[in-house]
Amino acid sequence: MNANPSPQRKHKDKLFVRLFSKPDAALSLFNALDGTSYQDQNELRIATLEDAVYVGWKNDVTILCHNHLQLYEQQSTINPNMPPRDFIYCAHEYEGFIKSMKLDIYGKTLVKIPTPKCVTLYNGVQKTPEYLEQRLSDAFINPTAGYEWTVYSYNINPGYNKLLIKSCPTLEGYSVFIDKIRQTHKQGIDLKDAIQISANFCIEHNFLKDFLLKHTGEALNMILSLYDEELHNQTILEKGINLGIKKGINQGRGQIILNMLQSVMPLETVAQIAKTSTADIIAIQKSGLNGV
Repeated sequence: MNANPSPQRKHKDKLFVRLFSKPDAALSLFNALDGTSYQDQNELRIATLEDAVYVGWKNDVTILCHNHLQLYEQQSTINPNMPPRDFIYCAHEYEGFIKSMKLDIYGKTLVKIPTPKCVTLYNGVQKTPEYLEQRLSDAFINPTAGYEWTVYSYNINPGYNKLLIKSCPTLEGYSVFIDKIRQTHKQGIDLKDAIQISANFCIEHNFLKDFLLKHTGEALNMILSLYDEELHNQTILEKGINLGIKKGINQGRGQIILNMLQSVMPLETVAQIAKTSTADIIAIQKSGLNGV
């Protein structure tokens, strides 16, 4: 096993996908979300478009069950663009369905298609509501009544949506496992060790026990890859924030200098207070805030 895997952005490497691409787990999640009690996993089909990437993304898991088309997406960051993403993805799913069923959408008879439902399962560290509805109409440049597409977002961190999580053992195990890794890692324990400790904890307490007994090494690689990517994204974000703060500080400093100059304070005094040269003060005076 590679001790230092590089960030893997391949869709298949997500632990969530690995778990819920199994019909029994997907059916359990379907029942938990819809309040149903279907038992025959042969009535469910995993319909994720494995060989297609649309505009640079793929859906995590898509299922067809009892004439319902449902998209499940795990998110560790809030994404306001899930409605247009899932809308486009569902269109491609419907295209495939219509072709496979040899339906004639140009005929005079109404063609029946599965009922869609798009779900985001959020388990990031940013505080979010327990339940959130994201609407396609929020993205409309010119809002128009009567056109809508909704994504239902559930917070699956511990303490949120307890009934939903308890209703799906795999979802509960996934939630506990990820949270246990975070909490253990926060204690200063190396990430690889934190994953192993968390896996042992989950096995002992019967969370994802069967999967982790067989695939702990695979889960380790998946989560290391995921953390590498999250760290990469967080680093970019922090750099942007720091740059913005620095720019704001510089602009504030420049405005203070201009205010002092407007009060007819001598250049030398302003330079001394601002801890810079008179040449810099003259440049600021000439340019205002531009380039500060």
